[in-house]
Amino acid sequence: MTIIVAGGAGADGKTTVLELVAKFLAAEGKRPLAIDANPDQTLMSFFGVDKAAAGNTPRICEEFDFLKNHLEGKNPDYPDQDHVVDTSPVTEHSTRWDLSNPDEEILKKFVHEVDGARLMQTGTYQASDLGAGCLHDKIGPVVFMLQRLYDGVQGENGMVLVDNAHGRDAFGTSLYAQGDAVFVVARPDMKSAEILRDYISMSDSVAKTIGHPVNVMVVGNRMSNDPAEFAEEEKFLKDIAGDRYIASLREDPALKRKFSNTGPSLDKLSPQNYQAIASIATALEAAPRIPERRKAWMDLCHGKATWNDVLIADGISKQKSDFVPDVGEKGRYVVLKPHVHGPHCKH
Repeated sequence: MTIIVAGGAGADGKTTVLELVAKFLAAEGKRPLAIDANPDQTLMSFFGVDKAAAGNTPRICEEFDFLKNHLEGKNPDYPDQDHVVDTSPVTEHSTRWDLSNPDEEILKKFVHEVDGARLMQTGTYQASDLGAGCLHDKIGPVVFMLQRLYDGVQGENGMVLVDNAHGRDAFGTSLYAQGDAVFVVARPDMKSAEILRDYISMSDSVAKTIGHPVNVMVVGNRMSNDPAEFAEEEKFLKDIAGDRYIASLREDPALKRKFSNTGPSLDKLSPQNYQAIASIATALEAAPRIPERRKAWMDLCHGKATWNDVLIADGISKQKSDFVPDVGEKGRYVVLKPHVHGPHCKH
C-alpha cells in the first residue's frame, strides 16, 4: 500500500500528472484509487466523468456520519459518535477498511470507476460555507478515512493518489501526514520555485520535529521541447530539489484542454512524456511505507490542534473546531473558540 499526496503552486498541473499516473497504473491492471481533495474538484471531469454522474457520486465531506458509524461505531473507546471528530485517533478497537476488498462499503459508496481507475471526491464549498467554511473541514473526513486504511501489512498491492489543494496553506492540514510521499509538481518559473522551496523547507522542518525523514518527490511540468532550454529548466529544478527530483513532462499538444476538461489517453502523449509518466509511477510505487513516521506526524498535528480540557475516555480528547458559545461548568469556563484547526490556520 502506498499513499501519495500531491501539492504545489496553482496551475502547475499536479492534477494532470496524478491523472496520467493513475491511468498508467490502471493500464497495468493495478486499479489505483485517486481521491480529489482539491476544492476545485476537477479530477472526475479529467477522466471524462460527466457532471450528472459526478453529481450522483457521494462526496466524502458530506458523509462524515457514515464514516464515523462505519469505522468507529463499535469502538468502546468512544462513548458515542458525538465524541468522534476528524482528528480522533485510531485505537485498537477502530475498524480498518481494505482497499482490496470488493465488498468494502466505503468503496461501494464513494467510488466511481473509469477504465480500472477508482475515483473519489471530497466535495467543495457550498453557499452555506460562506464566511465560515474552511478547506480543513473538507479534508478532515478524508484524513479520518485514510488513518483507518490498512497499511499494506495484509498484502494489498494498491496505490492511493490524493490531489490536495494547491499552495502553502494546504500543508497546514494533516492530510500530508497520511502520505508515504509529498508529491510536488513544479514549473520552471520563479513563482512555482518559491512554492517548491517552501514545501521542501516545511517538510524538512516536520522531519526535524518528528525524528523521521519526510519523503518529498518533485516532478517538473510544462518544460520546453527545445533540448537546450529543457536542460536549463531541468537544472533549475534540480538545483532546488536535489535528489528529490524524479522526472519532467514537456509541452505536449495532447495535454492542452481547450474546449474540454477531459484528459488525454496515454497513447496520445509524446514518447518523452509517456516515459516520464512511467518513471514517475515506478518511483511513487517504490515510496517506502514508514508507519512510525505517519504516527509521529499525526501526533504532531494533534498536539497543534486546540483540545477541550475534559478527557472523554482513556486519554482521548474531543477537539472543538465548530463554534460553540462559552459554557460554564462548576464555576469555571471552558472557552471554545470558533474554527480553530491549529496555530497557523489563516482561514
